[in-house]
Amino acid sequence: MYSAKVITRNLSRASEYLRKRYDLSRGWELRLSTPGEIEDMRSYLNKILDDKGVPTRQLSREEALWCLAQQTICKNDFRYFSSNYGKIEGWDARVVYFTPNVAQEMFLGEMSHAEELGWAQMWQMLKARQLGFTTLWQMLLAHRAFLFKNVKAITGSAAEEKSRAMVQKLAFIWDQMDWWLRPTRTQYEAGKLLTFGE
Repeated sequence: MYSAKVITRNLSRASEYLRKRYDLSRGWELRLSTPGEIEDMRSYLNKILDDKGVPTRQLSREEALWCLAQQTICKNDFRYFSSNYGKIEGWDARVVYFTPNVAQEMFLGEMSHAEELGWAQMWQMLKARQLGFTTLWQMLLAHRAFLFKNVKAITGSAAEEKSRAMVQKLAFIWDQMDWWLRPTRTQYEAGKLLTFGE
């Protein structure tokens, strides 16, 4: 999920599985889409929604396969997910895709190294202020909680209002995700709890 080596290996395995599962051509491979390709497909898929955000028809086999491919790539590649589907509020209050800053990049490098060594991703951070680690952690939680089954995650701070703000960041990421990628939210208490049924 974090190491390019591990991601390449896992996407190759996933491609093989999907070829067999969906009877795809021998040469079919999962392929990372460019931001422009994703934006074009996003616009196209959003056209099938009604004014309440509900699809007006089922996806075609090709559309469903594209969505499945994106879901699979996102699950296996944190950076791909966060840079193409993970929106946050930037420093200037604009909604932007997550792009790691220098401190975040250094930490993701450590996660990548640990993954290559086969170590568990268990981290405790005594963090300096204003380096973007709260945002990074919420994006990491979003990646796990929104794309994987049977995940329980806790986020919080010593101060209740900061804990609520952290949960709100997570809810914001979910709100901004594409309808065909995000899980169905089954329970929500603002600033306290998010539960997903799928």
